[in-house]
Amino acid sequence: MISAIARAGFIEALRNRVTVIIVAFLILLILMSQVVVSVTALTLDRAITDFGLGLMAYLLVALALYLSIGTLQRDFDRRSLVAVLSRPIGRHAFILGRYLGVFGTLTVILAVMTAVYVAQLLVFSVPLTSAVAASILGLWVELAVLSALGFFFSTFSGAVTSLTCVVALYFIGHAPQGLYAASSQFPALLRTVTRGIYWLVPNLDRLDFRPQAAHLLAVPLSDVAASVAYGIGWTGLLLVATIGIFSIRDVR
Repeated sequence: MISAIARAGFIEALRNRVTVIIVAFLILLILMSQVVVSVTALTLDRAITDFGLGLMAYLLVALALYLSIGTLQRDFDRRSLVAVLSRPIGRHAFILGRYLGVFGTLTVILAVMTAVYVAQLLVFSVPLTSAVAASILGLWVELAVLSALGFFFSTFSGAVTSLTCVVALYFIGHAPQGLYAASSQFPALLRTVTRGIYWLVPNLDRLDFRPQAAHLLAVPLSDVAASVAYGIGWTGLLLVATIGIFSIRDVR
């Protein structure tokens, strides 16, 4: 049953013309390559590596927010949940199926983007390092966390509120050390609240290996494994919380 819901969600996501994202990515990569080649030769490796990984990240993060928040919101707005849940389908199966449909779509698009990106690296003889692989793996896990966050907020709030919360957590999650350091300048109560947020918000910066990839630095396998486990743990926790809230929500 979960696989059937996931398959239906995957097809629905593809019908949202997400292929435009792939086309935009291809065009931007081609344009960027021509500009970089004509302007500089000294920083070609770094420019292509950093730009390509950054472009993939920003496009897919935006798409993850759109799909994860929009999926449940459309189900609520169209009142289709009543008909679906009237069948012998557990609410946990519905959430897991919907989530896997969205995440499966993101995975396929990431795979296509990665293939184009790797082809570009080979064309320009840019080294394909372990840090590049770690960056793509970290992005994949980050998309899993962000999609789970989108589903979590969508179970009890509207689209605008959900988007605002997830975007805020995205930026906080990518600047956790700065947030913690800045809190030392705050009054006692605000410092306590800020540091509480530091521990309660997913540290997405742990999944970002783009700086190492851009500077051709090595990434220890133990760091990658720990970061992946961290992201998977947050994803599981958010999905459990989402199922718990959705199981008691009145969908009529």
